Amino acid sequence: VERTAEGFTVLEAPGRGEPAQVRFTDLTAEDLQPGRFIRRAGSDVAAGETVLRPGDALTPARLGLLAACGAAEVRVLEPVLTLVLATGEEIRGPGEPLGPGQLYDANSVLISAACEDFGHQVISARVPSDSPDRFDAALEALIAQHRPHLIITAGGISAGAYEVVRQALGSRGVQFGSVAQQPGGPQGWGSLSAEHGPVAVIALPGNPVSCAVSLEVLLRPALASLDPGCPDQRRVPVRLAEPLVSPRGLRQFRRVQLAAGQAAVLPAAVPVGGPSSHLLGHLARSDALLEIPEDMVEIPAGTPLEAILL
Repeated sequence: VERTAEGFTVLEAPGRGEPAQVRFTDLTAEDLQPGRFIRRAGSDVAAGETVLRPGDALTPARLGLLAACGAAEVRVLEPVLTLVLATGEEIRGPGEPLGPGQLYDANSVLISAACEDFGHQVISARVPSDSPDRFDAALEALIAQHRPHLIITAGGISAGAYEVVRQALGSRGVQFGSVAQQPGGPQGWGSLSAEHGPVAVIALPGNPVSCAVSLEVLLRPALASLDPGCPDQRRVPVRLAEPLVSPRGLRQFRRVQLAAGQAAVLPAAVPVGGPSSHLLGHLARSDALLEIPEDMVEIPAGTPLEAILL
């Protein structure tokens, strides 16, 4: 450091050519006390300090911290590989031509996006058949090819006479039943034996809103309890903006938009559309799922409730 009439000049040696000069015209001798501007060893991470624990997600900052500590590699958990399976002769992929009685496969896209948010690797496949034997054969081939940890299906699990998923998997130990919620009553769960180990199976209902609600209400918290890397539900207290009627004995989840309230006032939950489970457009315009307990039937405006953020 050289002192000049204008202040102090710091001489830097960048390694090539002449030293660079950086002039501080407002620096005084009192500012240059011994020990200032020194980054002391251990001021960031002390020797022996635990920097990460099992289950911590490897964010960019945490990866940088590992590198700063000299760690060249760490042991990580293998990401869950999920096989998302669409079924039914009437299903077509987005962009394909539709024939009479056919519809686009919205559920596979919806489920795949949710599973990616869960932190899973996703493989999507389609079995365009309502034959239980063909479904079973196609499923075995997909399991052998991809070796998934989890299989999620949509549709074919209700109480009708021709429910391909229930017919094909019911004889293999997968359980099917109904939960007291709306939408998303029919559900299936279990596991299948495979060469690489047991494969968990989740069978969701086929209506798209029922499928989406089941993912958020049932599957997300279950996965989050097992995998620290899976984001859990985000619940917020709200107040109902307008009166609603809910079926007795069923826990109902209504699509709502949230409007910010004044200070010390809960956000207002404004219902979006009706409760029908095919109204995917209403779900797409919603911020949250309003949870209505099964013992509430006529709910007046202003009632405090909880909502699950989407």
